[in-house]
Amino acid sequence: MAWIGDPFVARPISLLVYISRAMSTVIYRYRTDAGFVLASDGLNRKERAGAAAVEMQAQTIFTFGANTFLAYAFTGRIALGPDDDTMSFEFVPQIRAFAESGKANSFSSLECYARRLGNSVLERMKVEHARNPLHLPPDNEKDRMSNGGMHIVSVYIDGYHRKKPQMVNLDFYCKGGELFVAVGPGESCVTVSELIRDAYFMRRDECFQSYYPTSAGERLHCNDTLSKTAYEAKCFIEACKSPEAAARDAKFAEGVGGKTQIATITRTEGFQWVKDLGPPG
Repeated sequence: MAWIGDPFVARPISLLVYISRAMSTVIYRYRTDAGFVLASDGLNRKERAGAAAVEMQAQTIFTFGANTFLAYAFTGRIALGPDDDTMSFEFVPQIRAFAESGKANSFSSLECYARRLGNSVLERMKVEHARNPLHLPPDNEKDRMSNGGMHIVSVYIDGYHRKKPQMVNLDFYCKGGELFVAVGPGESCVTVSELIRDAYFMRRDECFQSYYPTSAGERLHCNDTLSKTAYEAKCFIEACKSPEAAARDAKFAEGVGGKTQIATITRTEGFQWVKDLGPPG
């Protein structure tokens, strides 16, 4: 299996929802009046049977083809196969193929479009599973969703649909050997383990002092609000990639690393990578 995150239950605190992860790409997802900020680290962790995990640089934020007013990010198992060494179903190319068809604006809402996208990918996954059974997550506490299903992968979709700001979640999961997808509204959130969350956000531990935003921080966007939010996202992700974070939660830190990626989406300019913080390569 290849992971970008493993979700636990979300819990609301202050203005953001903090979603705890066991092994994760860190995602910082925020909607402001000026637009959206979507940020993540860039590590793809691939497990192999009887061997050490393989870690690779990965792009984790994508646009919807020609529609540059929508973007999406992944967290969870981005690839499945009949065993840990063979990946026969990959979510990134499946969703990219549908997203690049350019049909989003023909739907009445982003959620309706996401539902069609999710069902299309789900049907292809079911076909592959019937042809060559995929290694699905077994019943376990860390993958269990509120509906009792075992989480596979989530897709966060943000941006402007028909000029209206919208956020949607796609959650693929399995239950009783069957495959499902759930579609629902999204919200501003960060994905992080509880240990890192408490140390960074709640207690503001001294070990993270060098990572906290400062009043003289980097200018990352021409809009003040988006610049401030992007800078806060960058600081948070760099803290999660740090040795200090690994000391607080070594298991979580195993899935965090690579190049930090940050993008903004505005009503007028659409999707834009923040300078020097685009995908690897």
